Amino acid sequence: MSNIQKYLKYNKKYNVLIGGNPDIIIDGIRFELISKNIDDLTNMKDRSFVKVLSKKVSSEGQFTSGTEKTLIFYKSRSEGLWRYGCINDSGQAYKGLNYITETFVHIKLQKFIEDNFLVIPISTEPIILPNNCEELISLQKTRYISIPKKFEELSEIKCGNIWYLNIKRLLQISINNGNEILRDVIKAEESSYSKFVEFTNEYEQSLIYRGSTKPIASIEEYILFHKILSSYMEKIMVVKKDTLKFLYAYTHDVYVNTNIYRNRRKYPDLIGKPMTTKAYILFNLYSVDVSIDGMEFQLICAKYKYTKISPVILENEISSKENSYEYKSIINLIPKLNVITELGIYSKIVSIGIYICKIIDYADQLPYINFNDPLEDVRYIGLYSFIGDFINDMYPLNILEFGELRN
Repeated sequence: MSNIQKYLKYNKKYNVLIGGNPDIIIDGIRFELISKNIDDLTNMKDRSFVKVLSKKVSSEGQFTSGTEKTLIFYKSRSEGLWRYGCINDSGQAYKGLNYITETFVHIKLQKFIEDNFLVIPISTEPIILPNNCEELISLQKTRYISIPKKFEELSEIKCGNIWYLNIKRLLQISINNGNEILRDVIKAEESSYSKFVEFTNEYEQSLIYRGSTKPIASIEEYILFHKILSSYMEKIMVVKKDTLKFLYAYTHDVYVNTNIYRNRRKYPDLIGKPMTTKAYILFNLYSVDVSIDGMEFQLICAKYKYTKISPVILENEISSKENSYEYKSIINLIPKLNVITELGIYSKIVSIGIYICKIIDYADQLPYINFNDPLEDVRYIGLYSFIGDFINDMYPLNILEFGELRN
């Protein structure tokens, strides 16, 4: 069966150019899936790439005057979602001012790519990210909208810059900004966080470049930080639970560390042994309408099944055991009254910092890892770390009823 026959059989609800490629029109822009490739960019190994053509069309579906754009999307290792790709001056994939939101491909286009990935033609030559990010950067002035005032403190602590994480620092920010709601939520946990180190400029500077001999924050503080954040969101976010709807399902696999390093001091024999394993994830994406300070959003969230082959300690030997768990996560917060751009991304975004974190993060960005300790050397614990269990109950995930996982 040819690709086009497969496409016609499994995707009858979308347009197909006979002898051509899958295409879809979203908000007056036509996106055509040209080709796909895997593992061709030397600094972005083991990733999927898709080449897409975009062009504005009239209400009758005819092309309008204007330039046809060639886009390259890559699949993120962190959550298996598609992101707009380009290379910055240092030769790395540009991730914008806020990686979580700025390069996130519109959810309708995400779904269309997932629905049709198997029938997208395989490229006969490498798909390379363009070294021109000017168009994406030029949109920053108009894409970012004013965030609700109650989000200002959260935006100062971004995922990817999480070494700034410190509860006492957040408390001081809330006091300085006059945010009494956040201040009261933090102070209610004072008995729990009072044992943690005071935040000072010296403390911050000594840890930014991993110069300290101790972790930036303990796992206990990391968990408490997210508990405080969830309690705060419950007080400021209005959730319209009856608007919860299933979007689509997709799968993702990635190599992660084994998480035994969280209890690594119990197993000194593990020093110098590789601690990475393959994880398989089945995602079910949902959306629900929420509002904050009267501003309306579409909250994109997920229920997912996380399966890994995890080493276990048995008579001082490492054996393997399959583990599978179900979790929930927040994917993105999209302002309402939004449209897609010719780059395949949202026209309006907000930056709300640590409220939206990926379930898989770079190990060297986690606050409780100290690379001066041989048990925590990134060469042994792995490049990526699963943290989904820490953020599983973030509000409003703990009040939404997702139902059974769909394949």
